Amino acid sequence: MKITIKGQEIELCYTMRMMIIFENITGHSVDFNNMTSINQATTLFLACIIASAKKAKLNFDITFDEFMDFLDENNGYAMINEFAIWLAGELEAKYGLLKKEDKEDELPKKTKKAEN
Repeated sequence: MKITIKGQEIELCYTMRMMIIFENITGHSVDFNNMTSINQATTLFLACIIASAKKAKLNFDITFDEFMDFLDENNGYAMINEFAIWLAGELEAKYGLLKKEDKEDELPKKTKKAEN
């Protein structure tokens, strides 16, 4: 996923740095299973942008208020939704997380008892 912010195009990357930046901002670890608030999703999106810019060696700085202004001016709900879909795809591709249906399919099927 690419995002253009503050005049720079940034290719988002799922990295450990993203999770550490999130932790530094919030004081909490990333918990993908319990990410239920818009605040958590927005902060993770910001952490991902910052981490991706650093990985690409871009000279990029942004404050939380600047990021919120950016979201308010650019249909932020849609962007966060697109980010969440992208992130879910990254997690699935890298770790096989978030795909419980597949795990259920791997379980042995119950068989009928043989009738006497």
